[in-house]
Amino acid sequence: MDLISRIAPQIKDCFIYEIVEKTTEQDWYGYKTKDGKICLSGTDNVCIAKAFGKYLENCLNKKITPCCGDMGEITEAPLPEKEFSAYIPQKLRVFGDYTLYSNDAWKWNFEKWEKFLDTLAINGINMAVNLVGNEGVCFYTLIKMDFPQDFALEFVSGPAFYSWQMSNRFYNYIPSKTFEHIERNLEMGKKVVARMKELGITPILSTFSGLVPDITTKLFGAKEIIVEDKWAAFAKTYKFRIDSPSFRRFFLKYLEVQDEYLGTSDYYLCNQLCASSAGTKKKEIAYLENAAKELDRAADFYNENATLVFSSEGYRPEFMSKIKRCNTLVLDIDSAMHEKANGFNGCEFILGNSQHNNSHNSMQGDIDEIADNPYLECKEKYPNAVGAGLFPENLNQNPMFFALSFDVLTEKGKIDLTEWYKKYEIARYGTTDDNAEKRLSLYRKTCYSKEHSAVPVGSAICTRPQLNLRHTGLYDRVEPLYDNDDLLEIYRSLRKLDCDNEAYRYDVINIAKQLLDNIAFPLHGETANAYRERKMEPLEEKSQKFLGIIDDVNEMLVCHKLFNASCYIDELKKLAETDDELTYFIINYIASIGLWGPMIEDNQRYDYGWQLLGNFLPCYQKIRWQKFFEHISGQFKFLGFQEKSRKQINDRDIFTSTPFYSDMARFEQGVILTFNPPEFEEKDTLTICDNIVNKYFS
Repeated sequence: MDLISRIAPQIKDCFIYEIVEKTTEQDWYGYKTKDGKICLSGTDNVCIAKAFGKYLENCLNKKITPCCGDMGEITEAPLPEKEFSAYIPQKLRVFGDYTLYSNDAWKWNFEKWEKFLDTLAINGINMAVNLVGNEGVCFYTLIKMDFPQDFALEFVSGPAFYSWQMSNRFYNYIPSKTFEHIERNLEMGKKVVARMKELGITPILSTFSGLVPDITTKLFGAKEIIVEDKWAAFAKTYKFRIDSPSFRRFFLKYLEVQDEYLGTSDYYLCNQLCASSAGTKKKEIAYLENAAKELDRAADFYNENATLVFSSEGYRPEFMSKIKRCNTLVLDIDSAMHEKANGFNGCEFILGNSQHNNSHNSMQGDIDEIADNPYLECKEKYPNAVGAGLFPENLNQNPMFFALSFDVLTEKGKIDLTEWYKKYEIARYGTTDDNAEKRLSLYRKTCYSKEHSAVPVGSAICTRPQLNLRHTGLYDRVEPLYDNDDLLEIYRSLRKLDCDNEAYRYDVINIAKQLLDNIAFPLHGETANAYRERKMEPLEEKSQKFLGIIDDVNEMLVCHKLFNASCYIDELKKLAETDDELTYFIINYIASIGLWGPMIEDNQRYDYGWQLLGNFLPCYQKIRWQKFFEHISGQFKFLGFQEKSRKQINDRDIFTSTPFYSDMARFEQGVILTFNPPEFEEKDTLTICDNIVNKYFS
């Protein structure tokens, strides 16, 4: 009832609820009219929340998801014309990824967390990974193991990068300088965990990752420490061998601190503990087997009901097979491992869905695959599949994909996309028309097709300037695999709807910026060819047109808070308590969407967190391209611009391959320290978008 009061306070008195005893292994939920009220029923709290969400969807055409757009005020609650109920075949519906915390959630105040957790419950999520508050747990574990406070603070990376520290990639990257930040981080984490439990969502908390400061080799002995090679040019890392006495001491102290400061749970995420650098294959297997036995004993000693949760990315059968005293659960993050791993050899697992696109806001996702509800087929083959999961790395993109992904977590059959999409438009825009089916068919052959989902989509605009564009961040591609005219047809059709709410404006901007980013790629190719052919006039003309596209994309993006960097800075202003702390938060944020990675010459992950963001484009991406075009224009009388550096890392030029790119690196580093965008202001979004689209697609 508190959830209803938060989401729709004007209709809260229209509802009653009742817990229904389970008659099968499956959860159940429903709603009906009873005693002149709307009675929400379910086998637990989450199922009652799901019943509320289903009532809103079926009776009010309202759909609540955490992605891109509020549904507006709810003032009426008519009694349902007919009773509704449904079983949920997925025993566990799991949400969350460490990366989501650093890409997005660390910037949230509790009001936003509250709204987010309510949304998870309404969508039937009954288990979620939690990382908020973990920085404080790490800090106090070191303190209680006799490390000095300043030393413990220096160890903990900044919130925009802390997720990667928890994966043992690095430590001490843009660390916090204030004890107060750690305290508030713990306070927030405690509230989040408590609210999860109140809603009926089981929190998956963390375990000690084994990562420790380098000085630990002197304090505890080098024989207990494994030294890991550098990851992506960060410093070497140090971690306890899991089979060492000190690991057990730290592990138990970590759980003790977590219980005290955040709250308890029986589920512990152990992603990073399967990794090993133990030497030969034989030594590695022996280490994994001994490590698993030690982890099993330690967790069972602390909590006899413990379930150890592992990501499929680090699944090792030698490790998992030796865990006997604790339960185990494997998260098959993107459904890619269960077939290769023979159904994880009987371990219970979650069939996952993830877009591995970090914080990028390109349009992509295979909606047909999601609608087929692959969990049902998987369950028939592997009875140890106990549920489905959604593990996004960010939320502020692809609202249709995520709305469908949430729906399928509780569905008992395949989803009819044609019927689903019409309801989706009504719920999102408040209206639809006879062209909805045509729009859906175009989505299915363009950005939300199978072909456009297999590899992350890059951005010509956000790519670090070069003559031969290959990747924006890591592992992506820059060119689209569909006809841009089809995407334009979606835009034209969508603009015929009589609508002007926040969600509609988001989608209009989203398609428009993708249209322009798509044409930026061939335009760049024409610009590069003009340089290679030493044609100065076409080079000037096309480079100016490219810069003009960046300006026009920015003009559209600043119109919506979810595309505007200023609004994320505003979130940080609400979170920070001092000017110094605000500066620290902004540096974290801008480093994550800009340079990403160590600010040194061999940075390997530059542009890893790229985003098309209003008020950031003109300060960062546009100036980079201006510098590039000016530089190549001055190379006509010389040997020419080097198209590809001799050394390549992940099929990209090294960070400072030439004096020009060394100068570029200094500029990029400077933006992190000086970024100060203007305040957000409301604009005539739809007119602006139409004018710009018509400019390029007459």
